Amino acid sequence: MKIRSPLIIKPAAWIVVTFLKAIFGSLKNHFHVAEGTNPYDPDTTEKFLYCIWHDEFLVPSFAGKSKVAALVSRHSDGSFLSSAFECVDIKPVRGSTSRGGAEAIRQLLDSVDDRHICITPDGPRGPRHELKQGIIYIASKSGRRIVPSAYVSEREWRIKGNWTDQMIPKPFSNLHLFTGEPIAVPPDLSREDIDHYMELVQKEMDRLNELCQRTIRGEVIEEKIELKRAA
Repeated sequence: MKIRSPLIIKPAAWIVVTFLKAIFGSLKNHFHVAEGTNPYDPDTTEKFLYCIWHDEFLVPSFAGKSKVAALVSRHSDGSFLSSAFECVDIKPVRGSTSRGGAEAIRQLLDSVDDRHICITPDGPRGPRHELKQGIIYIASKSGRRIVPSAYVSEREWRIKGNWTDQMIPKPFSNLHLFTGEPIAVPPDLSREDIDHYMELVQKEMDRLNELCQRTIRGEVIEEKIELKRAA
């Protein structure tokens, strides 16, 4: 059942956020990150464009404190998500990289100088884990470097969706964040350039996803640099 009434959306969002904060507060966070890319580290001064898949988008919202803005769908579910984001100091900008995209992207770039930007490049309707060109366009226009990112929990729930499942870690489990090296995208791209950078980011996202799967299988991952509980 979708929540549509404005009178219900904000209280419902607060309840969900309170529940998720309790879960994420019990987790152990393991960061396997490229130098200078940890979004929760106050010493990360460069403002990045974080790229995560849609089925993981809840995780960066609750895994720690970070100044972030996010592009949120104009669909009815977006109102609920916007209210939830506001509860955790994430700035929502309504729109997508397809429908209403140009306007939303301009608003996003004009209003988030002091925040990282988080984009789910396979949203809002999939296909799952297939990159669309919107994030390349935003990187080219903004000058921000793309940081491919992936999250995985050793124990998790999966909430079924129309085209992808949403991952929620189970309480007291280990949560892993992986980031790749930042990718700079130049301005004034040709069609061939866009395709090149889409392929580059897609390959890095696939590599990080494989690292996530190796972690679940219990293989040793040497990139671990930090261990702490969520703030």
